[in-house]
Amino acid sequence: MGAIDAAVEGPAGLVSTLEAQLGLLGPVASRAVRIASYLAKLRAAGDGRFWVASFEKDPWSTASTLLQWRDDLIAAGWHGKPVGARRIDDLAAAEDAGTTLPLGLADRAVRLLNALPSRPGLRVKRLTLAEPRALLPPLWRRLLDTLEAGGVSVDQHDGCVAAAEGSDLGKVQRALSGEERERLTGDGTFVVVKADTELMAAEVIADWLAVSPADERAGTVVLAPDGDTALLDHALRARGLPALGLSAASPWRGALQVLPLAFAVAWQPFDPRVLLNLLMLHRPPISRWAARRLTRALSKEPGIGGAAWLDAWAGIEARLIEMYAEIEPKDARKKVDAVLAEWRTWTDVGRFDRSLGIPTVEAQAIAGRVAAWAMRADAGRNDRLLLAVAAAAGAVVDAINRLEQEAVPALLLERIVSQVLSEGVVNPDHVSEAGSVRAVRSPGALWSAASRVIWWGFVGPGERVSRDPWDRAEVEALEAAGVALESSADAARRIGAGYTRVLQRSAERLIFVRPALSRDEQTTVHPLAHELKPILEGAGEGVVFKAARAGRSTRRTPTHPSFRGNQRPAGWCRQMGRACWRGRLDGRAPRERDFAASTLQLPLWLVRPGGVGPASRALR
Repeated sequence: MGAIDAAVEGPAGLVSTLEAQLGLLGPVASRAVRIASYLAKLRAAGDGRFWVASFEKDPWSTASTLLQWRDDLIAAGWHGKPVGARRIDDLAAAEDAGTTLPLGLADRAVRLLNALPSRPGLRVKRLTLAEPRALLPPLWRRLLDTLEAGGVSVDQHDGCVAAAEGSDLGKVQRALSGEERERLTGDGTFVVVKADTELMAAEVIADWLAVSPADERAGTVVLAPDGDTALLDHALRARGLPALGLSAASPWRGALQVLPLAFAVAWQPFDPRVLLNLLMLHRPPISRWAARRLTRALSKEPGIGGAAWLDAWAGIEARLIEMYAEIEPKDARKKVDAVLAEWRTWTDVGRFDRSLGIPTVEAQAIAGRVAAWAMRADAGRNDRLLLAVAAAAGAVVDAINRLEQEAVPALLLERIVSQVLSEGVVNPDHVSEAGSVRAVRSPGALWSAASRVIWWGFVGPGERVSRDPWDRAEVEALEAAGVALESSADAARRIGAGYTRVLQRSAERLIFVRPALSRDEQTTVHPLAHELKPILEGAGEGVVFKAARAGRSTRRTPTHPSFRGNQRPAGWCRQMGRACWRGRLDGRAPRERDFAASTLQLPLWLVRPGGVGPASRALR
């Protein structure tokens, strides 16, 4: 859905838009930088605070937890002042101690609340809410009230659509709305596909999409809450369909590992395996041919300074001289010395004792070297992964600077690097391809009606409700000071409503896909599945299916109820020792072009308590 001079944004996007129009834009600090800054403020607040014991054992985790508490209080209307409760008053003392804390999202929203009444002239004239206003957290309701008072129109977008009368999807929609439950008949409008693995689930869904008419695919939305459609995309490509292109952000992308490994090689005692890991990266910080020579030397003699190591460097120097003699004969020696000096810094190992830490200047120099390497390697190509490395290294430098310490202990430095990389980077090589099937990452992104919805990865735990750390006396003190915290029950209600809106915005068909294993871990039940459980009781055949390979546990002919006795169904064949089904997954009679262009040979069957049947009957 598009619109002229309009944008679809979340809370952070709305805040950025308003800041730009009010002239309040500024640098946005990463969470690692804010944690480091808050750690310094907690230390500056002095002894006798409630966090002292925890802070002595793990200052980073303590600062991270308390910063979240503090941000939640700011969002609820706290102004950083004492309220007569010891723990909150200690946090108020931290607000005034040390240097200024970089603004978080809640701070920026509160700044807008204070600035909007005195700064007219917003270009924003109308806001349309995708979620019910009453369910929004208190901070965002206050911001909407302030915008409305300033002349901005605030409307509610419904986006819900009623499925066909008498359909299973319509019955589920009405049951979730509080109406009387009706038995589901298995008409295919509401289907739960269960599979042993994600791979088997991907095969079933890809088969269904492959035989669906183009106009049906055009109205299909795939919801992938974990943000990863790699397995499904692999199955789609195998059937000639475009990839959806969603990939989960990972901190383990190859180039990102240069940052932690650059610090790891600096610690005593020297571990040759760490240096090997650095040199064997897909994009090492020195030229690959030089990295290979050093790798062979380390493999032969696990250490530095030995004969193999010195011979490797001599060979590298000789090749560099040969290379630069051809390119820049006049300055060859100067260029070679500069390159060798830079490359040797990456192998300057075992310099610092973990118990004493690393001097702040040296730590910033290592991070700065990583950032400089990433920018040179990018060379203006806007490589998303390399730019992320440079940004992460810059965040490490900023965070270390805000600690206000002469030396950084090993554990604290590792926590900083881990926090900086925690957001990760999506796979830059996994991109979406032009096609009619859309994909979204969260239930809230489905803000308008869709004809068909596939909830890929319908597993738990779902969005978690944060635990309220305050006792009754503290809550009462906060309420007396005008601080309105969002209760856990309200947060759970808001999250649950987001799940059920997916059903209310599905017009014709909704398919839940739940694998028993995700990668190598057992999955858990999604919270919405608990709500659906009583609705599914007594459901007819065709509502819940189990995908499994034919002949996996038995080699006998499938016993789907529609088959009579031991007669093999039409289309059953044996090819390369396995069962396959030829035909259309929607159960319709094959068309002439189906045989010419899209004859299917599917090694998958759907197993239900009553027997086994071809995948075509599940998603009909």
